[in-house]
Amino acid sequence: MTEINTKNLHKNFFCLDDHPLVKHKMTLIRDKNTSPKEFREILEEITLIVASEALRNLKFTEKTVETPLASYKGISINDVTLIPVIRAGLAMMAPLQKLLPDSKVGFMGASRNHETLKTQQYYVNIPKIDSEGTALILDPMLATGNTIAHTLNYLKEHNTKNVIVLSIICVPNALNVIFQAFPNCLVYTAALDSTLNEKGYIVPGLGDAGDRIFNTFE
Repeated sequence: MTEINTKNLHKNFFCLDDHPLVKHKMTLIRDKNTSPKEFREILEEITLIVASEALRNLKFTEKTVETPLASYKGISINDVTLIPVIRAGLAMMAPLQKLLPDSKVGFMGASRNHETLKTQQYYVNIPKIDSEGTALILDPMLATGNTIAHTLNYLKEHNTKNVIVLSIICVPNALNVIFQAFPNCLVYTAALDSTLNEKGYIVPGLGDAGDRIFNTFE
């Protein structure tokens, strides 16, 4: 398969595909023989690695505390809201709650119509996000980009300023859709694949992330 140059796709797009640990774990998670239990565990590990880079962009406020010996000038992270896209995004929520235990959580329930590939919203419950806070949208697969664009448009309508999208795999076309919806958002991913098949699945991808997470193969 042709290698994709991940550089210069967009100034707000960041791919960790040159990280040996990420590439190793991506090989494991792509393997069709990886069990649902192992799949979930590896997905959480990849989420933490990608998040460690993405969270450099969190908004914060300076804060001074007293150590036993002296004053220390540090920071306090501003409000963070995790927004997993149901259902696959739920698997990325738990590791981020460990990193950000005081974060709020909202939910976007949106699915792709398998015939039209358009997004259908069936549930939304997202708390108000402060202008100095950050929204983290969680979705393992950015395929058509329509679901994330739908979520971004919702946030834009509610005056959310700072948005980071965390994913595991995406394709270039999805990035075009996402940045058209919200040019200033940041997108972080572990891998960039080449294309979609006729059913809208990422190729080579890893199959249906939701099915592999929740073991719901027909």
